[in-house]
Amino acid sequence: MTPTNHDRLSISPFRVDSLAAASPEAPDWLWRGYLAPGQLTLLTSLWKSGKTTLLSVLLARMKGGGDLLGMTVRPTRVLILSEENRNLWAMRQQRLDIGGHAQVICQPFGGKKPADADWRSLLDQSAGLLGTEGSRLLVIDTVATLMPTGVETNADCMVRALAPLRGLAAQGIAIWLMHHPHKGKPRAGQWSRGSGSLPASVDVALEMHLWCPDDIFDRRRLLLGWSRHQETPRRQLIEWTADGTGYLVLDETVDPAFERAWSTIRRVLSDFEDPQTAEAILRDWPPDSPPPSHATLHRWLTRAVDLRWLCQEPSTRRNEPHHYWLPEAEQE
Repeated sequence: MTPTNHDRLSISPFRVDSLAAASPEAPDWLWRGYLAPGQLTLLTSLWKSGKTTLLSVLLARMKGGGDLLGMTVRPTRVLILSEENRNLWAMRQQRLDIGGHAQVICQPFGGKKPADADWRSLLDQSAGLLGTEGSRLLVIDTVATLMPTGVETNADCMVRALAPLRGLAAQGIAIWLMHHPHKGKPRAGQWSRGSGSLPASVDVALEMHLWCPDDIFDRRRLLLGWSRHQETPRRQLIEWTADGTGYLVLDETVDPAFERAWSTIRRVLSDFEDPQTAEAILRDWPPDSPPPSHATLHRWLTRAVDLRWLCQEPSTRRNEPHHYWLPEAEQE
């Protein structure tokens, strides 16, 4: 049947030059550069590498406002749809005193993948819990566990799953999606697993990489950002603090020799229960690594203290040597 004029699509273009006098509306950031009402943010990182840790520290900041990674954080009401159980969230609450502004729904589908109807129903209920006023954030942790079957491998399924999230964003809710990377070594910017329609559809795409993959104790991460907004930092080297309550933004211009030596210094100090002097560290320097000069070791130790990777006990008398220990030793 031939469509009538009434059935045909009605379109109404506007001239681009008519926008010249208009002032573009800047995002009303909840976490400047990263999360904003009406925007979708994607964070991709390896399993157990700190996605939810970063989220937890942010939740603590959102209780009363503050800053994180040098960017302003506003007080925000938060709902997390989590693949994790209540015990893990109880541990985070004890460490960070997150507060009542954040609510968690743990394992909403009981470990099963939801149908489209169940997914939409969950999001409708989530919107009701977040309300209609004030700063609001919905977190999906993770895409692979909580979104419907097929979203990772089928672009059409991903588009359908994102549609209700876009609907929530249109109501002024900020959306944060947590995701896992491809296996192997994909290029930066192409790390998110599955269909490319996911990173293409979001407003801010973040990747969090291990800084020293071979050092399981290293708390540093490289945070990369692709964004529609100039406020999003494109590259930050960050470190989770030893007490677990915050992050530092580090200078990325690190001495390569220091980088190689740091794991050795850590290994030496981890063998001792008490703080050690530079002389003691040199005496126990492993034979499989050439020892540095006294001056070089002192320079490395000073840098490690500045970065808060080491603690230092100041000397009380002139020419008395300093003593050094690992921050985690204080928590044992």
